[in-house]
Amino acid sequence: MVADALDRKGIPFYRQLEVASGLTFAMPVNPVPGPGEAFLVLVSERRFTAARKIIATLPVSMDSSPGMWGFHPRPEVKKFYKQYAWFYVVGMALVFLWTLYRLFD
Repeated sequence: MVADALDRKGIPFYRQLEVASGLTFAMPVNPVPGPGEAFLVLVSERRFTAARKIIATLPVSMDSSPGMWGFHPRPEVKKFYKQYAWFYVVGMALVFLWTLYRLFD
């Protein structure tokens, strides 16, 4: 997510995967971090302020040492997903009720 955002804005960066075991990989095979894994993103000092502004808009941790789960969505992102979940549950309930209605009609 960070790499895509920086890439779209034309900001050069270096990405490195860090895992809890202490191993680091410059070009990881699996680009999605899991528990105990984090990406270190290095940006030149000239582009640091611009990169920080871009990354601040994303639902990722900017901690230098994130915990096991370094994903901290902003409140508006949480609100969106809660609304989406409720919409989905209500929609599935309506489909279920409609199916029952048609089945016993």
